[in-house]
Amino acid sequence: MLLHIKHSRKVYDIEVDESVSGQQLKELVFKETGVPPERQKLIAKGKQVKPDSTLQSLNIVDGQTLMMVGTAQPPPAVQRAIDEKAKAEAGESKDADHKDELLGSAYYRPTGADEEGEKIPVGLTNIGNTCYANAILQALHTVPELGTALTNYKGVNPLIKSWAQLLPKFSIPKPLGTETPTPYSFLNSLRQKAPQFGEIGELGSPKQQDAEELWTILFSELNDSQDPQIQDAVSDFSGSLDVEVKKLDGTTTKTTDSFNKLYCHINIRTNFLRDGLLASLSESRETGEGSGSFETVTKRVSSFPKYLTVQFVRFFWRKDTKTNSKILRKVAFPLQLDIGTLATDELVAKVAPAKQAFRELENAVEESKRNLRRSKFRKLDALDSQKTKESAELDSEETNEEKRDKEKVENLRKVLTSKIEESHVNPSHSPLGIYNLQAIVTHQGMSADSGHYQCFTRNTEKANSWWRFNDDTVTEVEDSRIAQLAGGGASDSALILLYKSAE
Repeated sequence: MLLHIKHSRKVYDIEVDESVSGQQLKELVFKETGVPPERQKLIAKGKQVKPDSTLQSLNIVDGQTLMMVGTAQPPPAVQRAIDEKAKAEAGESKDADHKDELLGSAYYRPTGADEEGEKIPVGLTNIGNTCYANAILQALHTVPELGTALTNYKGVNPLIKSWAQLLPKFSIPKPLGTETPTPYSFLNSLRQKAPQFGEIGELGSPKQQDAEELWTILFSELNDSQDPQIQDAVSDFSGSLDVEVKKLDGTTTKTTDSFNKLYCHINIRTNFLRDGLLASLSESRETGEGSGSFETVTKRVSSFPKYLTVQFVRFFWRKDTKTNSKILRKVAFPLQLDIGTLATDELVAKVAPAKQAFRELENAVEESKRNLRRSKFRKLDALDSQKTKESAELDSEETNEEKRDKEKVENLRKVLTSKIEESHVNPSHSPLGIYNLQAIVTHQGMSADSGHYQCFTRNTEKANSWWRFNDDTVTEVEDSRIAQLAGGGASDSALILLYKSAE
């Protein structure tokens, strides 16, 4: 089988047998990359490839891409200022009294205020091409279950510990005009774990890195933590796929595999997110290099994750320019995503009653909002006409109407709860397959190793409002700005979408 090994923004093609062990694979990777096996960490589907495991046991298939972390030389020296700051932060964290009430149940807590008194979230300082890390951290700060697990982490993993130590800086009230937090300790731990993130450019500053690589490494570390609460939080990102492989002779093989993200493949016919998702779940592949024999692979979602991560496959390795070039095509994505069309027939049937109840509840809520808006206009019209009696009658009539609307919504909410319980869906999974967008990591530029990363997160306190995190600058934008992140040029385009199950 042919495997693609992604390392330090390059992709290496390696031909292997499915029976080889993880150690043997590392030796083959060493021949291509020059990175000794003992310095390698191979990641497949968010999990580390162990030396004694086989590709077959890990469900690694032909054409799959694995990420490799490691360098041929000992870890490069990180900038002295970063080292000193990281040590200082570590010392402060030991003496600090980390009170639980500072963190709360969700560690994305607004601090500061704008001129009108509205609270705004905290940004992160860019210390030289570290926008990729700032954007990923802000996106993951929208997941309260993960925040709680990190807050309670008592393990020894340096990267997870430094991530957890950063959390209070998002929660402690910070007056406007004071210094924005800088993730020195986190970056130092990251560069010790994955030395390529500490590479220095020709001008002496850190090189730009791939945000998606950081996302993958973070989840790999979380998966390996062995911490029960973190494992529970990570399971919220995991779903399952039914995989059917059909050969030319008609034989069919069916297996079940897990996933922690779905991919949006982009070609000349891809206009919408659903197009790219469907394309990634169906493929025709050669059974062996040069064999001329092909098989078709069809995948369908058999369990919905609570948090759905979608990655746009916008970067590809160009051998002629030796860059991770960017596909600029515009691909529209919705604020609410229904992935029922990607699911197995069995799962679709299982969630159908709950999904119908959800849509009925959704319609009732919208109808209630429309009625409320109409009543306000009618009251204003009556007051303008000084029709006191008519206004009083309207108050009574609208109070009854509002009461009826509330009762209808509450009854439908109970029906939805009942239907979800009847479906017996795992609590860590989505009971509907319907998701609301809550965070977006974007990229501006022409290649993965250049340009600028930002993050947009939903403003949970205000409808149709989002927060834009441009490192330490945080501004409020509307839904219309999110629609502009579909791409179509070198400007900001969505790279990672984080959806949360609608319930």
